[in-house]
Formats: sequence, C-alpha cells, structure tokens
Amino acid sequence: MPKVFIADDSALARAFMVRCIQLSGVPDCEFFEASNGLEVMEKLKEIQPDLIITDINMPKCNGIDLAKRLKADSVLCNIPFIVMSSAGNNEQRAELEKLGAAKILSKPFTAPDVINIATDLLGKKESDSQDDGWGDYGEESESNENNKPEETEGEW
Repeated sequence: MPKVFIADDSALARAFMVRCIQLSGVPDCEFFEASNGLEVMEKLKEIQPDLIITDINMPKCNGIDLAKRLKADSVLCNIPFIVMSSAGNNEQRAELEKLGAAKILSKPFTAPDVINIATDLLGKKESDSQDDGWGDYGEESESNENNKPEETEGEW
C-alpha cells in the first residue's frame, strides 16, 4: 500500500490532492497530511512515504526548505517529491529541480495533471475491471455482435 504525504497549509488543497490520487487508479493509498514543512519533518521520523507532495508557500518551513532538508537526510533523500507552486519564479524552479523535485506543478493545475503524475510515480491498479466512472456505457453489446454502430434516421 503506497504511502503519500501531502503538505499544504490549505486543508482544501490537501483534500483535493487526496481525492485526485484516489481517482487515479493507484492501489489503495495511505495518506498523511501536514500544514507546514516542520510538521512533515516531525512525522517523517515515524513513517517513510513513497511520495511527498508539498506546497511551496507554507508557514514555518516552506517547500524549498523542506526539499533541502529531505535532500540532506540520508534516509529521506530518495523519496520522490512533487512541489505545487503558484509562483512563476524561474530561480525557485531551478533550485527545486537541482534539489531533485520529481515534478513541479504550477497552479492552477487540474485533476488530470495530478492523476497523471500519481500514476507515473506510484503505479496503477493492474485490474482491468477498474471502474472508470462511465458505468456500462461503451460496453460491448451482445445484440450487436459485429460491434457496428446501428443505423439511425435523422439527426441527433
């Protein structure tokens, strides 16, 4: 079961990230949350996540400082991390890339952005029976063996 740590001072942003990952098809994840980088570092003494997602702008310890602390720790330095940023600062981006950020998500980003990154970094369920949210729509029909569209008269 993958462990994902999400750090953001916005509870709504953390909830959004959790929901996106849940919808991504990644096998059941265990989520851990913090509102700043100091909380993350404290909790990382007890758990070792498979992925850390952090906002860049947080009180007490921001995303860049958190990335520096992760990089400096021999145990934590190999955990992939994603940084969410509303700042378009190229110097910050370059520093985060140098520190080994797996991805930098520029705000605003969309649920599919998060889903794609989550599946890339955490994997996806191997089950073909995964619910894609479309129900039976698009399933093969037994009454139409050749799978050809039925001819209809008129326009839609």
